[in-house]
Amino acid sequence: MEIIGKLIGLGAIAGVFPIYLGIALALVIAKAMSRTWEGYLTGIATGVLVYLFFDLMHEAVEFTGATDLLSWIAFLGSLLIGFVGLVLIEQRQQSRNRTEPSKLFLPYMIALGMGLHNLGEGLAIGAAYMQGEWVLSGVLIMGFALHNGTEGFAIIGSAGKSRPGLKDIIMMGLLAGLPTCLGTLISG
Repeated sequence: MEIIGKLIGLGAIAGVFPIYLGIALALVIAKAMSRTWEGYLTGIATGVLVYLFFDLMHEAVEFTGATDLLSWIAFLGSLLIGFVGLVLIEQRQQSRNRTEPSKLFLPYMIALGMGLHNLGEGLAIGAAYMQGEWVLSGVLIMGFALHNGTEGFAIIGSAGKSRPGLKDIIMMGLLAGLPTCLGTLISG
C-alpha cells in the first residue's frame, strides 16, 4: 500500500496539482491581462513538451532496446487510435447537439485529450521510479509538472468569453490530471 501511495503522489505532483495551478493562474491572468500572453505561455509549454518528447523517446529506446518494427507500429498505432478516438467523440457530440453545442464542449475535449496524453506521462514516471532511476523520474516529474501547469491555460483559454463554474473547473482538472496518477500505478 505504501508504494501505491507513493506512485499516486508522484502522479499528482506531475499532473493533478500543476494543472489546477495552471487553471487558477489562467483565470487570474484572464482577468488582469490581455489574451496575448496566452500565446507566449503556450509557446513555452510547447517547447517543454517537444524537449520531453525527444528526451523520453531517446530514453525509452535506450532502456527497452525498442528498435524493432513491431514496437514502432504499436507506438504509431496507439497514437493514431488516440487521434481517431477524439475525432469520433467530437463528431458524436456534435450530432447529438445539432442546435447549439455546449459552450464548454471544447474545454472538456481539451481536458480529455490532455488526460490521454498525461496517461503516457504517468507510465514513464512510474516505470522510471520502479526501476530505481531516481534522477530520471525526478527530471520527468519536474518537466511534466512544468508542462502540465501550462495546460490549465489551454483549458481556460478554449472556453473563450464563457467562464466555467467551479464544478466544471474541478471536473476538467480531474479529467486532465488523474490519468497521470493512473499511469504511474499501471507502470509501477
